[in-house]
Amino acid sequence: MKKYLFLFILCILCSFISLHSQNVNQYKYVIVPIKYDFLLTNDQYKLNSLTEFLFEKYGFIAILEGEKFPEDMVNNPCSALNADVLSDSGMFSFVTKVTLVLKNCNQQIIFESKEGQSKLKDRKFGYQEALRDAFSSIEALHYSYSAPSEVDSSNLKKEVEKIEIKEESKNPETNSIFHKDGISYLLEKQANGFLIKNQVSKDTIAHLNKTSRGDYIFRSKNSNGTAYFDEKGNLMVEYFDVGKATMKKEEYLIEN
Repeated sequence: MKKYLFLFILCILCSFISLHSQNVNQYKYVIVPIKYDFLLTNDQYKLNSLTEFLFEKYGFIAILEGEKFPEDMVNNPCSALNADVLSDSGMFSFVTKVTLVLKNCNQQIIFESKEGQSKLKDRKFGYQEALRDAFSSIEALHYSYSAPSEVDSSNLKKEVEKIEIKEESKNPETNSIFHKDGISYLLEKQANGFLIKNQVSKDTIAHLNKTSRGDYIFRSKNSNGTAYFDEKGNLMVEYFDVGKATMKKEEYLIEN
């Protein structure tokens, strides 16, 4: 019950921040995925690395997926934007087109760039030129971080710390295998938590970042919430579905 209360307060406060903080300047970090959906491999054409570089060039603190998260971002995941690049360029298209999108912690789009374009025939340089063109919209923002004034982040931390989560959990082991909906997942140890990977494809489907309370921040492409390991070692994930205004729970059962 306490865990649900904690999640509810965290989601409400983060939602309040997002409603009053649609200005990009009020987000401290931007998370760049290691792979975009329209590409076949991680960092293909160096497009993800270029995205990180361009965000840094225009004043953002960019974090490439898989890197260690700063402590203040772990405590307040809503201080980060999630970047994505979309493309409708077909295999035989003469023009490469990409659009940059920034979403908040509730997966709401708060910024969308102009459509960057390139007529270069080489796929690698075409995508890179189109991305740089799209980033002209970011350059025009003249980004400079300014902490939101509506909600004091120190007060948010105090409210979260008031709710104690007392769960007797089993410490997970590296390379533990879990099952959910007929799919097997592998737990891979990282500096500040774990990666959850599809056991077959080895694709990363979620990040678990350990908090000072002993549980984890869960972050996947479609949801953000908290997670913990129960006394049997099963991974329990809980998040607030904003669209349906209800708590949801997912169970990853450890292989015996």
